[in-house]
Amino acid sequence: MLPPGIYLFSNTDLTKMVSYNWDRFTGSNKVSLAPCAVGTVIITSDGQGVTDIILYDGESTDDPVLAELKGPDNTSKMIHFQPPLVTHRGLYLDVGSNVTSVLIQYERYKERG
Repeated sequence: MLPPGIYLFSNTDLTKMVSYNWDRFTGSNKVSLAPCAVGTVIITSDGQGVTDIILYDGESTDDPVLAELKGPDNTSKMIHFQPPLVTHRGLYLDVGSNVTSVLIQYERYKERG
């Protein structure tokens, strides 16, 4: 029996099921130092205006942009990637304006070393 969680097929190996972990961030941060697959992002507004975040394929804002995401004022916005958004170098979250928190569900691949 599988433990509770969100299960999706990895788009890099359809024979392997992956269980997504989640982390909640209140500011810009390195999410993963290893390649990963992002399943869902939830952006929560602080009620002051439209929210915005940028996801980078790497460890900083110097790396390639994967996605620029915006959410409405005074509510949460859930973005579900189907298939998952796969990174090759890690994942960096740049939190823009009017954001209280960002929840990211993702599966890490082998750590770089």
